[in-house]
Amino acid sequence: MSWAKAAARDEQSWYVVNNQVYSHDKNADYLHETPLVTGTKRGDSGFGFSRVEHDLNQAILANQVVFRSGATAGSNAYAGLDVGIIVAALIMAAGCAWGLARRLAEYR
Repeated sequence: MSWAKAAARDEQSWYVVNNQVYSHDKNADYLHETPLVTGTKRGDSGFGFSRVEHDLNQAILANQVVFRSGATAGSNAYAGLDVGIIVAALIMAAGCAWGLARRLAEYR
């Protein structure tokens, strides 16, 4: 399973706990709200948020690896193209000079 899918799954369970927190807060039931917010065990909001954050960080790292690999492959795909463009430009300039010289020779 991808890290993004794991984050989406963990996010849903975090939302369930977070809704409980808001419900307790709305009812001023701070005795039950506080442990859900500050707790670090499974079923607490802090634990759920840490899981989501971890999953998202891993997804970002995995995508950066893929991006770097693709960027490197793309960069290497154009190796030597700059030299080819310079050579083509010089040939074009020489061709233009030759053609212009022939036209000017017609007027002499």
